[in-house]
Amino acid sequence: MQVNSSGAESQYGIAPEKVEELAFQVAQLPYLRLGGLMTIGAHTDSTTEIAASFARVRELRNQLITSIPTCTQLSMGMTHDLDIA
Repeated sequence: MQVNSSGAESQYGIAPEKVEELAFQVAQLPYLRLGGLMTIGAHTDSTTEIAASFARVRELRNQLITSIPTCTQLSMGMTHDLDIA
């Protein structure tokens, strides 16, 4: 599930505050399995802001994994911010 962790209008994904609700809805579907969360970090030169957007998604995954054990994966970072992710 893609999360718009930066809140940028130019990026796609569900808002962080709605992740839990959608994740539980997906978990109830018999032919889908939620494998994890992904995000593209904040589009900025600020390492602090980029790191915060990645941390938010990691925290969300950590909250979900107790109720949705298949939600283990994180896909974060592009070439320019992979080290931060």
